[in-house]
Amino acid sequence: MKLVVISHTPHYKNKNGVITGWGPTVREIDFLSELFDTVVHIAPLSETPMPESAIPYASHKVEFVALRPAGGFGLWKKLGILVSIPGNLKIILFQIRSADWVHVRLPTNLGLYVLPLLSLIPDKHRWIKYAGNWIQKNAPLSFSIQRWWLARNWQRSFVTINGKWPQQPEHLLSFENPCFTEREMDEAKQVAAQKEFGNAKIICFVGALDPAKGILQLVRSLGQIRRKQLIEKLIVVGDGLLMDELKRISKVSPVPVEFLGYLPRHAINAIYEQSHIVVLPSDSEGFPKVITEGASYGCIPIVTDVSSISQYVIDGENGFLIKDNAPESIAQAIDYVLESDRNLEMISSNATKMARRFTFERYVSRVRDEILSSLIKN
Repeated sequence: MKLVVISHTPHYKNKNGVITGWGPTVREIDFLSELFDTVVHIAPLSETPMPESAIPYASHKVEFVALRPAGGFGLWKKLGILVSIPGNLKIILFQIRSADWVHVRLPTNLGLYVLPLLSLIPDKHRWIKYAGNWIQKNAPLSFSIQRWWLARNWQRSFVTINGKWPQQPEHLLSFENPCFTEREMDEAKQVAAQKEFGNAKIICFVGALDPAKGILQLVRSLGQIRRKQLIEKLIVVGDGLLMDELKRISKVSPVPVEFLGYLPRHAINAIYEQSHIVVLPSDSEGFPKVITEGASYGCIPIVTDVSSISQYVIDGENGFLIKDNAPESIAQAIDYVLESDRNLEMISSNATKMARRFTFERYVSRVRDEILSSLIKN
């Protein structure tokens, strides 16, 4: 069988000319290739330098087909999306023609014209992954349109989403986003079992440095924490629009802040290994892999109560939830953990157990049994 994947995941060429892409998506598609003879991933090829988070495909079954990158900030870049549509549609249609399955990863600007296209091609099996917040209020217009379309199933497919919701239609399947293999989980668990919470704590943030992720509020919250002496430092992994502003603010922060930029997977794991708390105060998320990555290494998650996060992170049991990402709310949550007489080792252990649901092996098994096999039987 041939699978065609359509996504907005940026790809790059390394110094040897090898195609690379954002690590988590590349790994997921590598594992999905176990279920198919051929996988074609159609996605934008960027001309910008390759970040440390990009990796090459490990599976020989995966072929990359480049789309013209489009979008960004500013009117002209937005208009560039319209200019790219005819050429991108031609590439997509050519690849779909020989596909048995078509898998689209949303939300993205591509979805606005790919979803209608799929509804006009009845002879292909379709599976959509909506990785965003399924119940997001005040979502961007393009996201709202895609969610509305998917809920009505006009593309006639299964749709995997984050979390389980009241009156959820049968074609919407609640799936966990995989982050590690079972072996990696076992290795992380050994590290977590050795972690001690009696000394000063290391806090980490991993993600894009943009307003939606709440990193600005996190750095600003450091000055409002009462027990600052119990924090060794905040480690920030990632890059983005706010980097310069964050560095400026951190110069007067009472808590040391380290900015490491983008890092390869092994280096991120090393950050989780030394950290005690992972904070992700996002405005909106689907279910970020950072939570389960950190939890696998025994990092106690402090996260905003958005989307499906509270279906996995139980406040005070395997992590802590905050009602919003205002600096005072973040500071209050961090202080609660620092001052808590609870057994932080036990909460850390519970977080590690929760993360076991997010393995690649479990994900591939569910795709095979609940999507591929179901449609094949029909």
